[in-house]
Amino acid sequence: MTQWRLAGASPGLLAEIESADERGRRVIAATVAHAAAARAGLDNPTITRALAALDERAEGAGGPADAVTREALEALIERLDEEYVGVRERYGAGEVRQAQVANAQERVRAATAVLLALRDDGLEAAAEAGFEAIEAAGNPRPIETEAITALEAYETAGGPELTMRAVRRSQRMSLRSMPAYAGIALVGIAGVLIIDQFLPLPIWLQALVIGVALFGVVGDAANYALCAMRINALQAEMASEPDE
Repeated sequence: MTQWRLAGASPGLLAEIESADERGRRVIAATVAHAAAARAGLDNPTITRALAALDERAEGAGGPADAVTREALEALIERLDEEYVGVRERYGAGEVRQAQVANAQERVRAATAVLLALRDDGLEAAAEAGFEAIEAAGNPRPIETEAITALEAYETAGGPELTMRAVRRSQRMSLRSMPAYAGIALVGIAGVLIIDQFLPLPIWLQALVIGVALFGVVGDAANYALCAMRINALQAEMASEPDE
């Protein structure tokens, strides 16, 4: 079994990639490549051509990128890497700031994410491009959010079976979040009760604090229940479809 680098950076995103179909993986690969390039400020013909090729493949209309595009990307990465080394040396001499070094490194990583997103295997493309995009951003959250949002949009528009995946994903996320929100709620309620023993609090303030503490739990529980209802409806819809 392949050990993807993304497993350490974002196990949640890797799980979504592994459970997606081939086109869903292409959607994620294209999305993370776009996100990385945009955040790094990469705007040149080579990147534009590569992103266009990724978009076509994510839409199911294109095949593998041509060798010219791949070679141009590799040359671009080599040039960006040389620029990064130069900036790092200038930083060591006190000529530039740390932010400039970080930006130069981000540009290398972002271009690498675009190149990896062009890989022939969808799982490899999405996982490896996702890792490089997260490393370029320095924070997994924005990349994860964009990737999963794009995947959900694709699945929701793809008929009952793909919609089912999106709904089950939302249900799983609520189930994972409930224990954390429940812990926060218990701490909040306990805090109100303890403070009230020494400093009586107005009823409205107690209700406000407890309400805020319970909001996350109630919201996730409601979403879990709604997802269950939606899953039942989708199962009934699929069962009623005539066999072709």
